[in-house]
Amino acid sequence: MNLQIFFLLEKMKIRALSLKINMVSGGGSNFDLDTKLRYLESRGHEVFLITIFSSDNKFISEVPYQIMGKESPKKFFGMQKYICDVLKKYENDTDVYYLHGPVFLWAGGRYRKEGGCVPVVVFANNYTPGMNLSRVGRGVKNWIWAKKHLIWEKIFGLNYAKYVDKIIADSPIVKNIYSTYGISDKKIEVMPNFIDLEELKESKKAIKKHDSASKNNYLSILYVGRLVYDKGVDIVIRAINLIDKELKENSKIFFHIVGDGPEKENLKSQILNLKLENKVFVHGWKSRVEIIDFFKNTDVFINPAIWPEPFGRTVVEAMYFNKPIITSAGNGSSWVMGENGLSFKNKDARDLKEKILKFYNNRGLLDSYGRGSQKRAEQFDYRKSAEKFEKLLLELGRKGQ
Repeated sequence: MNLQIFFLLEKMKIRALSLKINMVSGGGSNFDLDTKLRYLESRGHEVFLITIFSSDNKFISEVPYQIMGKESPKKFFGMQKYICDVLKKYENDTDVYYLHGPVFLWAGGRYRKEGGCVPVVVFANNYTPGMNLSRVGRGVKNWIWAKKHLIWEKIFGLNYAKYVDKIIADSPIVKNIYSTYGISDKKIEVMPNFIDLEELKESKKAIKKHDSASKNNYLSILYVGRLVYDKGVDIVIRAINLIDKELKENSKIFFHIVGDGPEKENLKSQILNLKLENKVFVHGWKSRVEIIDFFKNTDVFINPAIWPEPFGRTVVEAMYFNKPIITSAGNGSSWVMGENGLSFKNKDARDLKEKILKFYNNRGLLDSYGRGSQKRAEQFDYRKSAEKFEKLLLELGRKGQ
């Protein structure tokens, strides 16, 4: 039988695990998971989702897949044992496990090492605590916590991870980091986030040319995302301040910040201290429809992350609206951006200032960099990789039978 026809005919029981699924105010990982499960369900597979902290689940509408709620211990080691027990509990009614997030890497590997018979796929869209690449929780306490995890991961965790059947990394950046950390790159496959660009099509049809695009000496910059230290939004504010000093406050460069998080008040204080209230605006959390409106009415989208950002979902969405990108170098966002924007040295406000002024002083760059953005964005529509994702699960599921 033709292999493609075989995959179309074969249906499986696919059980996914995630910490939660929040479709109201959650980040891009929630939308990635939902799109994957909807796709698998539409293909005729029996799809179950087990959420470990189900009290955090939020939905806008009904979902086509089945959800089983659990409440795990919050402590790391207790949660790992709990996850391993859940995998053992449902293995007789599952063909393949899809574990959404690196927190499941150790428990998934332990389950297989201890004789678990169902293949395990882990989606690495972030990093492990021992890698200590995130500075969301800064301070000595966080440093000690990360060191403890590093020791445990190097002695025990990596040994468990060897038994995971496949790890999906959402960018080459993530694959390289995991490989360097000690996981065989033969076990890791790059597959980007699932993004449904069809959802944006209707909004794009109604797009209106923003006034700023035809004005000289006017530039609107947008950031959309969580307001946490890792995202580096403060660096953009510092760059705007340097521009104001250089141009003696005569610039028409405006920075719009859309999102919420623990750094929100710090950013507001920074804006007040630098007297940039008329140049930098914090809009807070916005609905999906409102965010799309921001995408339409901006000139340049910026992702100034100071950590090795795994992917950059909002970068794809901004490019779909033909927006050029500015991003820090060497992370997943710069890979996603491709040749459709400018990158600056990580944490370097002066270099960022130069990149912003490049667009400000040359309006033609907005069109030249933005021209290829949509085409690049379309490469990340989930339909480009959905069949590959399904095939991976099916092949592993067959091996486990």
